[in-house]
Amino acid sequence: MKKYKIGIVGGVNRGSFANLLYTKESYIKTIVENKQTPIILPVTKDKDVIESLIKKLDGLILQGGVNIYPFHYGENPKTDKLEFDLERDYSEFAYLETALKYKKPVLGVSRGCQLINVFFGGSLIQNISREISDSIYHIGKDYSETRHYINLRDGSKLMEAYKTNRTVVVSSHTQGINTLGKDLVVSAKADDGVVEAIEYTGNSYLVGVQFNIDRMLNEESKLLFSQFIESVGIQNE
Repeated sequence: MKKYKIGIVGGVNRGSFANLLYTKESYIKTIVENKQTPIILPVTKDKDVIESLIKKLDGLILQGGVNIYPFHYGENPKTDKLEFDLERDYSEFAYLETALKYKKPVLGVSRGCQLINVFFGGSLIQNISREISDSIYHIGKDYSETRHYINLRDGSKLMEAYKTNRTVVVSSHTQGINTLGKDLVVSAKADDGVVEAIEYTGNSYLVGVQFNIDRMLNEESKLLFSQFIESVGIQNE
């Protein structure tokens, strides 16, 4: 069986001694369990470096992390929790643009889903609990995780993976999708109407999920990973 190289754009923990590039261990473990090769990618705005890396990869994962800066979709910050990383924003926009150029399958999780939406011209709800009066809990107390139902759209890639129209997911996000980006469709929503998954209508595999499949670590959560990796194989035949 051919092994494919799956790139994961790193997050950055900025410290007083040194900045550390990181990724969730669950991504590494799941990719290895699927007999593929995980590669952590640097945060950089150098488009030549990004293009060189993407050309060598077979698939791309945009993982969770800090919020996306609101000026990317024409707004000022509305939250007092100002955790942003402009360098990472610009880096991931460039990785995504290049992956689309070379038709590399992309899976975006949590922040990754939001970044996909903003890349295609969409906007975000900056604070769900403040902006939607009857919202369910999408994040627990002190920014811990919680769980809630999502409803999957018939005919979506998410439905193809999970083979059910309603399931429970792990959730840990204050932001969400507001205006949907161009060339995207909604794949799933929570009971309060908050978008939980999107997909691209073009000829490349591009799926974004707001919920945390990286934290679920059960057989059901692995279904979407498996679909993504299968698409990598199909795209690279």
